[in-house]
Amino acid sequence: MPEVPETSWLEVETVNDVVIARPTLRRILNEEKIEVLAGQLEELVKLSGHSKFVLNLAAVESMASMMVARLYSVHRKITAAGGRIVLCGVQPGLREVFKILKLSDLIRIYDEEQDALLSLS
Repeated sequence: MPEVPETSWLEVETVNDVVIARPTLRRILNEEKIEVLAGQLEELVKLSGHSKFVLNLAAVESMASMMVARLYSVHRKITAAGGRIVLCGVQPGLREVFKILKLSDLIRIYDEEQDALLSLS
């Protein structure tokens, strides 16, 4: 089990009834970072008491396909509980990866955080 870093790799803010999560890692490529960040996302979903989530990936330049799989898992958990998650701020290279791996077919992607927030209102 990977050690949890002293500081979270996830900035979290709640606006009205929507939780906004912003990963602070530029590259999510190794297994340890993937496990820790995915665990932080899953805990946030489980403990927040909210059903609407925006994942702002503006700071993320690249991520391993294993992290994309974990995002898919988080999406499934949220929708199974009747909630919704949307993405925003996805860099062009990462957007292409999401398209190839079909994640963008499941989760709506918005350019701006404000548009993502409005989509959940």
